[in-house]
Amino acid sequence: MHHIAILDSGFLYAITDKDDAHYQAATETLKNFRGRLILPVTILVETAYLIHAHLGHSAMRDFVAKVIRHSVAI
Repeated sequence: MHHIAILDSGFLYAITDKDDAHYQAATETLKNFRGRLILPVTILVETAYLIHAHLGHSAMRDFVAKVIRHSVAI
């Protein structure tokens, strides 16, 4: 069976902000997921905005760089 996960901004924000209440659970889920990740471009934009607004420009740039480096379908 092939697993596919469509990422959303809440999950992506949680794995980016170590102070987020869901950080630990989200990072464990991502670490253990075996399958294809899909990131809709609208969610990429929304998440980048949220990260910029709450964590700053540098954190937003780091997030976008990680998306580019990893195997995530946009």
